[in-house]
Amino acid sequence: MEMEAPLRDDQGHFFDLALAFLNSAGLRQTLFVTGKVAEDEPERIEAALQAGHEIGFHGYSHLPLASLSAEEELAEFLRTQRYFHDRFGYQLKGMRAPSYSFGPRTPGNMRQTGMTYDSSQAGCHPFFEADGGYWEIPVLPEMDDWMHCIRFPELGFNDTPKDPKEVARIYRDCFDYCYREGGCFVTVWHPFVTMSERYRPVATELLAYIRSHARVTFCTMSEIAGACAAGRITQGRI
Repeated sequence: MEMEAPLRDDQGHFFDLALAFLNSAGLRQTLFVTGKVAEDEPERIEAALQAGHEIGFHGYSHLPLASLSAEEELAEFLRTQRYFHDRFGYQLKGMRAPSYSFGPRTPGNMRQTGMTYDSSQAGCHPFFEADGGYWEIPVLPEMDDWMHCIRFPELGFNDTPKDPKEVARIYRDCFDYCYREGGCFVTVWHPFVTMSERYRPVATELLAYIRSHARVTFCTMSEIAGACAAGRITQGRI
């Protein structure tokens, strides 16, 4: 399970709810956070790190990386990586591109800032991207809560948000597929969406459903990348 940090600093309450949910469940997970959010909310980032969660790169400004110039994209990486190093003594190990917009220069910027994995492609089987020199830990598009729970016409999301029971069914079906395939099950949850009063029970139900299955391990994305590099995950299977 993995959750994204909020994109606006007025959503800190939901970030706190997400941490409380993960911590009460005894889970260490990966939170993809923009550099701007980290600068605005250092105490919340510190709390996440102290609880053992991983922080991943999600851009500095949440602008699609593929839309930026070479200088602008590199600046997003460097500013965020330097802030985490200087403020927390922390090395960002991986990333998810904002809006999944992974650009042609992104692998080089990952290498320059010491990152070893990405999670911007679709699927459930990790693999090594030889040309870019990084591990890809993909995610099923159906596991993005924004797809099901948000109506935002300004950004092209015009559908009526789904009923929580329907969202829970979709998530269970995605987990069942990953479980049958021996893959990684990655959720893309924005705290202000999934931790809202309407959808919070979906997260609780899904966690219980996952835990009802044998041979399931909860871990951070960097731990998955490390297991791949060590050969403990072979041919995309766990």
